[in-house]
Amino acid sequence: MACRLRHQGNRYRLGGIAMIRQRFTIPRIGWCVHVFYAVDALDTGVIERQLRAIGCENTERVCRGIGEPNSGVTYTNTANRASVVVVGLTTSTDEFANTYDHEKGHLVRHISQHLGLEPYGEQEQYIAGYISQQMFSVAKSFLCEHCRQNNNALANFIRVFL
Repeated sequence: MACRLRHQGNRYRLGGIAMIRQRFTIPRIGWCVHVFYAVDALDTGVIERQLRAIGCENTERVCRGIGEPNSGVTYTNTANRASVVVVGLTTSTDEFANTYDHEKGHLVRHISQHLGLEPYGEQEQYIAGYISQQMFSVAKSFLCEHCRQNNNALANFIRVFL
């Protein structure tokens, strides 16, 4: 049930905030989820290390496309009951919502398939709801245009004055 957030150092970039990393577990099923938000190509090494840590052998293939705007990737190792979700930098709030929902959907399906859950049943929806609740604390700042603009203003301030 623990949820941890952290910014990757003080790396603020032109037009956006540094990558944000979140980790949470789904206690009832013993599943660990690592989520990376606002990812660009500079973050590939961090993503690859996390993928290797959960047992991914072909990190290069999984990470192909990281850094492209409005993109993401979800990788799951069912044997370890662990997943990595990447939501890249997006060009707008609606593009973030699209990428976020898309990758969250993959995560839910990976878990549901492994557990043998009915895709139209309530159990899958409970898992989806729990994941949404865990991810919302970070996602909300990307779903609000005002918040996105404040993040950009902060990034510009830090870049100019620090």
